[in-house]
Amino acid sequence: MTTNREDSIAELAEVLTKEQLANIISHNYSDQALAVMAEFDRGYVERFANTLYETESMEKIIVAYRNRIIDWKDILHIAEYSCYDYSSEEYIDQFIRSIESKEVNHTTAARILTATAYEPDTYKGLVELVKSGAYYPTQYASIGLNYRVAAQLRDMGIPLTAMRKEGIYYNLADKSEFDEAVKNGDRIKLVKFPKLAVTVNEMMTYPDWQDFKAWFIRHTAIDRETLTSIGLSDQYRYFSMERYADKLVEKVAAEHTAFISDMKQRQPEEIIGSAYEIVIKEQIKAFMTEVPQIIHENKVDALMSSRNTLDDIYKEWLSDDVFADTDIEIIVDNTADKLIAAKEREQKLAAELAKKAVTEDMQDKPRFKPGKKTRR
Repeated sequence: MTTNREDSIAELAEVLTKEQLANIISHNYSDQALAVMAEFDRGYVERFANTLYETESMEKIIVAYRNRIIDWKDILHIAEYSCYDYSSEEYIDQFIRSIESKEVNHTTAARILTATAYEPDTYKGLVELVKSGAYYPTQYASIGLNYRVAAQLRDMGIPLTAMRKEGIYYNLADKSEFDEAVKNGDRIKLVKFPKLAVTVNEMMTYPDWQDFKAWFIRHTAIDRETLTSIGLSDQYRYFSMERYADKLVEKVAAEHTAFISDMKQRQPEEIIGSAYEIVIKEQIKAFMTEVPQIIHENKVDALMSSRNTLDDIYKEWLSDDVFADTDIEIIVDNTADKLIAAKEREQKLAAELAKKAVTEDMQDKPRFKPGKKTRR
């Protein structure tokens, strides 16, 4: 590599127009920078001549290249897109640091840097999207959805768009269009809320992902166009609560079945004497079957921990004669509260006993004065 300024300018003059050469000279680049530019052929060196970057910004890119932080493909990629837009240059320092810290590799970093001029996010934001695995940086100064993630979003009815290599955007209205986009290698993106894909990518690792997706698809009232990452997490919580509540329903139903089976073994007079219990427990079972989702999650936990939830709810019903048949919800709620309180008392007592045991153990241990020898 020549570092003589005059020699570098002479070499550049052979491949550039007078206007392009004048443009490079007007930037007052360092001798080393001019020497690097002189390495490249006409089709490439023109990018340095037409860049919209400030001299300082391009110098930093060239130094990174000379120090082998980036390679020749990276520098030419950045130089090419710097001819169309200069807004990415504010992230050059972050770009270099992210490579030096091994946060991302140099090719990925270069593509993300150029994408900042066209994506509605910062360099750091785009790095995080790519690191999540939900996105990849394209060679066309943009980021695209991982096709596996995109397929899940498509199944869920989330609006997607695609961009052909020639820069033409189009909406993916159906599965055939999606499949064609994947086949052609087109970049696929969410119409809104890019972090939604990050959440989907994470949820895809959940054991119940397919069940949740099927549940989500059935719930057509959920607005797909306004769904955010937080919104999807909320939906998953509703789904989980519903499934957990279903287990409570199964528990109470099984207890009711066992109760009825036991009643059938009784004498007629015993059955008649238990008529009230039979009616109320039937009402409790019906309530739990129809509206379990209204019970708060921590109260479902408490009811699930009961040895016999149906019996506990019935006992609470008997203990309070104020409520009418329509107030089973309140009875269930109170039962859960009492179970929670009982568990808290048990935990407090266990903690006190453990503390007392430690104290007594310490008191039982012999104490030796320092400096005194003990006889064996």
